[in-house]
Amino acid sequence: GMPAADLEAAGRARCIRDGDRYDAYSIYAATKIAAEQLGRYFREHHGLSLTMLRPGWFPPPGRLADHEFVYRTLGHCLWVGDTIRAVLAAMDNPAQGEFLIHAAVPFVEADAVGLMRDPAGVLRRYWPDEIEWWQSQGLPIAPVRWWADISPARERLGFEPELNFPQAVARMREGKGPWPTAGMQIAQR
Repeated sequence: GMPAADLEAAGRARCIRDGDRYDAYSIYAATKIAAEQLGRYFREHHGLSLTMLRPGWFPPPGRLADHEFVYRTLGHCLWVGDTIRAVLAAMDNPAQGEFLIHAAVPFVEADAVGLMRDPAGVLRRYWPDEIEWWQSQGLPIAPVRWWADISPARERLGFEPELNFPQAVARMREGKGPWPTAGMQIAQR
């Protein structure tokens, strides 16, 4: 990915896509890149059927404050139940390739500057009631540095995340935690 400082300097958020090159900014990132390259080698040269998922971060409940998790679904966080659903979708689908697995956002390139300079304005266009409530609670609205285009996972794998920003805000408004605790039952299907 692009370092946060580069995004700040560019003054615009960045849409990441399945085919984007990743930089090895840590040993963890380097091992992910190496595993994908090895997988592609065996798929292309030895006919291995292989689908690689690139999930965002699915922190366990309690790792972040509820509002931090919810806000980060706009960029890189997703509910573990949606991660499990993506794995199940990939297992039942012949589509091959690399797929970003993140919460769904409606952002387009025309939002890139606003997501950095006026994130509240951009978010209000998509989710006016949710942002009004968010601000009424005194919750912070920070620049959104990047978002993921999950349309290939939606179109080719049939993946549709259930817990996106508006659903998580609705849960908070009801006095619930932002993530469904029953979600782990999905893994037992």
